[in-house]
Amino acid sequence: MKACEGIEPNHETDDYLAFGVQLGQFTCLAVYIFVGDRLVRGKYRIRDEYQNRNHYLTSYDELKESVTKKYDSPVDDKTYWLNDMYQNDFSGRGMAVACGHLRKFAKWETQESTVTVAVHGENFDVTVAMEYSGKAFAGLEDAITESALLENLWT
Repeated sequence: MKACEGIEPNHETDDYLAFGVQLGQFTCLAVYIFVGDRLVRGKYRIRDEYQNRNHYLTSYDELKESVTKKYDSPVDDKTYWLNDMYQNDFSGRGMAVACGHLRKFAKWETQESTVTVAVHGENFDVTVAMEYSGKAFAGLEDAITESALLENLWT
């Protein structure tokens, strides 16, 4: 992965590599997640910060539109209101995301991968991200996590 990016990672452990990258107009953190020596997921988290929180929703929409151009319509496209305080206030929807009241999610399926784009927030920290997950490794992370948990339980 290091050779593919052509730069040194910002963060590196046995489980992941993280690089600062440009994804179109977005400044992102690209994170490659490994189980053993296998790449199982890749994420792009937009690092741009906006004074007007509605721009996070605009970034989500732009990223979703780009992925739709590549993979066609999403197989799943959800909007979740956990608190409807801002639901009828379009100018306050960015605040709704930042407060954790609103989450949006879209998913595409390819033959080899699941691709998701999401926007969510909590405590005024907003995340806009895209993730590629390899279908061949879908259960591998869960199995490793469960195995580690079981090893640490008292008998």
